[in-house]
This record gives sequence, C-alpha cells and structure tokens, in this order.
Amino acid sequence: MNRSIYIQLRGQIKGQLGQTIYLKDIAHLSCPWDIKEKIEDLVVLTGNDIGVTLIDAVEIIEIVRQAIPSVSVFSVGEKQVSIYVDRIGESRKVDLKVFVKVAISSLLLFVGSGLALMYFHADVNMHEVHEVLITAVTGEESISPYWINIPYSIGIGLGIALFFGLFPDKKRVKHPDPLEIEMHKYQMDVESYLEYKEGQKSGEK
Repeated sequence: MNRSIYIQLRGQIKGQLGQTIYLKDIAHLSCPWDIKEKIEDLVVLTGNDIGVTLIDAVEIIEIVRQAIPSVSVFSVGEKQVSIYVDRIGESRKVDLKVFVKVAISSLLLFVGSGLALMYFHADVNMHEVHEVLITAVTGEESISPYWINIPYSIGIGLGIALFFGLFPDKKRVKHPDPLEIEMHKYQMDVESYLEYKEGQKSGEK
C-alpha cells in the first residue's frame, strides 16, 4: 500500500490576526485517509504578527516528518507559500486622524470630479448642444433648456453607478466591476512587495 504523502502548496493565502494556520489551510494533500486525518490539522503558523510570512516546502515537509516519520513526503507545484495576516476580525477603535483623512480625501475627490465634469462640458459647449437638440425636437429655440439638462445630469450619475456595479442583480452572474479589479491589482502589488521585503530580510539573516 502506498504510504506516500503528496503536498501541493496553495501559493498565497490570507489569515486573520491571532488565527492559527493549519496544514490543510495552506496545501492540498494527497495521501491515504488515515494519514490525512493525522496531518491536516498540524499547526504551521500562529498569526500573531501582521504582514507576510513565507514558508518553504522544505519546512512543511519537516513538520510532517516530525509527526509521521515513517512515510515519504513529496512536494509538487509551488515551492513556498506566502501567508498574509491582517487585522480583519479584530476589534478596532475608530482613529480620529484616519477618519479626518478619509473625509478630506472624499471631499477633495467629490469636488475635483465635479469640476472636471464642468470643465469638460464647458470645453465641448454642452449647453449649446442641448439648445440645438431642443430646437431640432421642438422646432423652437430655448435659452433655458433645464428639461434636458436635469435628466442629462441624472443620467451621468446613473451611468457611473451602473459602470461600477452599484446596482447588483441577483439574477445575473456576479462579475467584478472596474473598481474591484483595480483594488485587486493594488492588493496583489502590496502582497508582492511585502513578499519581496520579507525575502530580503530572510536573505540578510
């Protein structure tokens, strides 16, 4: 009977501060069921520190061999796993400085985006365009085309909301909106940088 253990590391996982990371959390295991029951709950890491921890496949193999010395352990796929620990789930107090920064940033973004739209419409002379549209539809000239300005402004807001998926439709398959994609790219860049810094520290040791 084959008593070998094959371990495939997941590459990247996320954990919470204070969470215990087990072998089953970071790897796919292929082995007899009785062996799997013994090793899948082996403790790999206790997330007491915020940041990225890199664990090599060799370290995982040593942990398994200490638990079951009589089996052969093989690693396939990824050669290391990065465990990113953050503060999710931890009770945090509201930081007044952070709140003020977020409020100021939101206000600046709101005013800036509003001014950008106003400048764009001034550049393309949107007011005259609306007047031409009214004349084409009604046959009469109007110097105050509010009945088309107001729906147009509302339409811009609704268009932005639809573009960023702010109106979820439960009947359709959920696809990531552009903002979610950009946030995911940013998170991946942060994790990659933290892994790089962690690798530098390990090299210095």
